[in-house]
Amino acid sequence: MIFTELTCEEEIIKLLKFHEDESRYLVLDVETTGLDPFKDKILNIIMSGYEEDSACLIPAKFIHLLDELKTPLVCHNFKFDFHFLYRAGIDLRKIGLEHDTMLLDHLLDENQDHDLDSVVKRRYNDPYKEEFWNKYKTYEKAPKEAQLEYACKDVIYTGRAYTDLTQDLQNIPIPHSLLLHTRKLALCLYDTEISGIKLDLPYLEQMGADLSDKISQIKKEMRNIVDIECTIIENDAYFIALCEKKTEAGRSRVKRPEFNFDSTSQLQALLYGQLKLPVQRNKKRKVTVDDGALEKLTPYHGVVPKLREYRGYQKIFTAFITGSLRQMREGRIYPSFNVNGTVTGRISASHPNLQQLPKEGGVRGIYVPDPGYVFLACDYSQLEVTLAAHFSRDTNLLRIINEGASQHDITAEGLGVTRSTAKTINFAMQYGAGANKIQEILGCSETEAQHALTQYWSTYSGLQKFIHECHAKVEKGEPLINPFGRHRRFPVEFTNHWAKEKAKRQAANSLVQGTGADCTNAALYQVNDALLYFKLGKALFTIHDEILITVKKEACEEAKELLIFIMQDIGKQINLTVPLKVECSQPMLRWVK
Repeated sequence: MIFTELTCEEEIIKLLKFHEDESRYLVLDVETTGLDPFKDKILNIIMSGYEEDSACLIPAKFIHLLDELKTPLVCHNFKFDFHFLYRAGIDLRKIGLEHDTMLLDHLLDENQDHDLDSVVKRRYNDPYKEEFWNKYKTYEKAPKEAQLEYACKDVIYTGRAYTDLTQDLQNIPIPHSLLLHTRKLALCLYDTEISGIKLDLPYLEQMGADLSDKISQIKKEMRNIVDIECTIIENDAYFIALCEKKTEAGRSRVKRPEFNFDSTSQLQALLYGQLKLPVQRNKKRKVTVDDGALEKLTPYHGVVPKLREYRGYQKIFTAFITGSLRQMREGRIYPSFNVNGTVTGRISASHPNLQQLPKEGGVRGIYVPDPGYVFLACDYSQLEVTLAAHFSRDTNLLRIINEGASQHDITAEGLGVTRSTAKTINFAMQYGAGANKIQEILGCSETEAQHALTQYWSTYSGLQKFIHECHAKVEKGEPLINPFGRHRRFPVEFTNHWAKEKAKRQAANSLVQGTGADCTNAALYQVNDALLYFKLGKALFTIHDEILITVKKEACEEAKELLIFIMQDIGKQINLTVPLKVECSQPMLRWVK
């Protein structure tokens, strides 16, 4: 490997011109003072040419010369480099992204870690990044020679990984169309990341006040339900604290504690100590009061549903009220989207986590379009049922799609239960529920639960066959491949029987959900391309099966027609045998759907 620092403007211009003429792509990386492109600064830009084993480091004072770049770029986590340079006045979107090795590594194996350190260790057995950070607290504090070697190795290994990953993906084979799909989606979401979304600050503050009042009220209600038990725990803590003090003066300073519903240890003392509820344990067999534990404890005591409600409001308040206020910059929020955030292909989000933003309660209304624009939201109708019907050709699932029949009614009729119970069973079966769960839902004997399960699969026999086919692939160690060419891989060998059964439960869902995610994601960037072409607006992001776009007020109807057509057309593009259906909102001056 050859590492070079360029400190002369003429040399840099000459290098850029050389790569423009000779290189198919450039590998690019930036070293910065931190991770926040709004407040941290670029220290160096590092580049390596097409299949080169050398790299050049360019000091930040020459950033303006990157305006001369014309060669497509390869990066590892491109949006980090692109965003920092964008805030420094260089918009790399006009140059083009060849691809991102982090995203390609995810396509090759979704179960691995995809940071550059992991990729390099796994592929090239070089722990240079770990050694560098063990030795130096920050990049800035490292000696010049160490900085040069570290930064140049980053781009050289990124270049090597790009060559090797593209070859490995061809060998599988992963279709080139999936690589393009991933790149287009990432670039579309990046546009939203750098442009941000406008916040309605007065609405946000009012929503925060309303939520705060709800949280306080629920705390009072919980306290009223278990006041005696909370008082006992408070007195015990007070007595222990008094005993720990050896002098009267010390004891006089001890304050009587107040029960804290946010404290794990105090909740355990309340639920398992005072109320004697069945002790719940996590996978490591440790006592827990996590959300899963509270769900199981709900039938046992009236305080538990209130606890769950309290936690739900707390999470919304923390993530979307205080979180938005903390992350807001000049009245806008700049979310981060991760195209490789899940194993199934669904995107994840942070700052804030828009994928967890509830439809109910009006919290979405804190986001508003820019002046002269409106929001349109459009989501797929019964997408997972539609895709399950496509894969399974199940008679009753096809009835739901083609005739508008209700799945809950069909299940209720097949099992001889109420529609409400059938709805609960349908949701449970999506996650691989067995006889024990059915017994819990129906409150019946084990024999009756097993009979109900048999009746369920008799009602959806085609779906059962599809699920068994997915199970067989897991048994054989074969990947599940969706119509886009995305692979969902499970281990060839499992550590135990339970791990294999868990993989089987996930298999069919992964195929259905992964296909649904890719449908929504493909529609997002295709809608965005159309809106930009006709100068109507732009697409913002997806949330589950829904797409949010912003368009000019006067262009609503035209944009709505485009949105509906493209979302439905995705099914034809991948040869679905069951048509996709969508539902579109009316124009919105705030996101309320």
